Amino acid sequence: MRLLHTSDWHVGRAVYGRPRAAEHHAVLTNIVATARDREVDLIVVAGDQFDGPNPNPTSERLVIDALCDLADVAPVVAIAGNHDSPKRLNAIRQLWGRTGVHALGTYRPADDGGLIRLTVGGDDVAIAALPWVSQRRGIDIDEAAKTKTSAADYGLGYAEMMGGAIAGLCEDMDSSTLNVFVAHLSMMGASLGGGERDAHCTINYHVPASKFPPVLDYVALGHFHRPQVPQGSGPAIHYSGSPMPLDFAEDHTHTVKVVDMVAGLPPKIEEVPVTGYRPMVTRQGPAEAIGTMAAETPKDAWVRLRIDGEVPPGTRDVAAEAFGDRLVLVEAPDRVTRRTARTSDGPARLGRPLPELFGEYLDEEGITHQGIRDGFETIHEEVMDATG
Repeated sequence: MRLLHTSDWHVGRAVYGRPRAAEHHAVLTNIVATARDREVDLIVVAGDQFDGPNPNPTSERLVIDALCDLADVAPVVAIAGNHDSPKRLNAIRQLWGRTGVHALGTYRPADDGGLIRLTVGGDDVAIAALPWVSQRRGIDIDEAAKTKTSAADYGLGYAEMMGGAIAGLCEDMDSSTLNVFVAHLSMMGASLGGGERDAHCTINYHVPASKFPPVLDYVALGHFHRPQVPQGSGPAIHYSGSPMPLDFAEDHTHTVKVVDMVAGLPPKIEEVPVTGYRPMVTRQGPAEAIGTMAAETPKDAWVRLRIDGEVPPGTRDVAAEAFGDRLVLVEAPDRVTRRTARTSDGPARLGRPLPELFGEYLDEEGITHQGIRDGFETIHEEVMDATG
């Protein structure tokens, strides 16, 4: 059997207010083409189809079209991630089922939809599906977790709860079928990609690889945006990663995984690069090098510009003209460092002239342009004269 594993589409994600619907359309079209060209027998989407629980109509249309197009190629199993709305996915489960999409928004026991049995590619396949489980929802799965109080104990309790859920979903699996597990969770030993929601990636959410039983032939994970095999896990446990960069920190290759499975043998994994998105790049240097940096930057890239050293007045305008609509963020790391290190001494500032305090602020920020100081003093004098 040949399986395609993808996750973390995050349709609806913008880059500092700039919409990316066109990119998402191109990326999802490319994933569908990969599924068709590789003649896959099963497709798993391991959560976070959307970037938030209340997607706009454009985002809904993109995801619905993509899932239906994928279902035209092969059966699809799609689960909710921590960014999705579980209720939204559950509400249309029956409708999805008629299109060949097996959708789960919340945890279900094996005998209530959590274990899906299909015959695909001439093989009998059992797919256990575990959508994102929050700590609050975890308490519903295992009432014993209510006795946990400290952060460390609660983290252990969450791992044990998830282990129980995983064991229950896999209880009736055996070697007569190909066995797949699809989940959206934080694996111990996995590394962040850069654009994840940090609160849902802490140690309190970590699940060790030992919780997955050896009867599984492949574990398809979503949640971490970097494609990887978590450290300390077996060769059958994989994150597919996000198919496009969602943050400037995500500088890794973006792929889907095509998995060839034969009973009794380790899976053969091919990482297929995804195309259609605009790269997200960071350019860093002094203000006088803005023109050079712009000329060396791909024309289709989203750009974060970091200015080293002094930031002369009008730098942002110069950068906007040089980079055009590629520019989405201008930062001055030296200023941030100085501002963070600055200590507040309120009483020592009381009663001092405002121009003097403003001049001190400019010194702390490393702003030496005399025109700013002179302009402030002129305005200050005008206001003082007008108010008496």
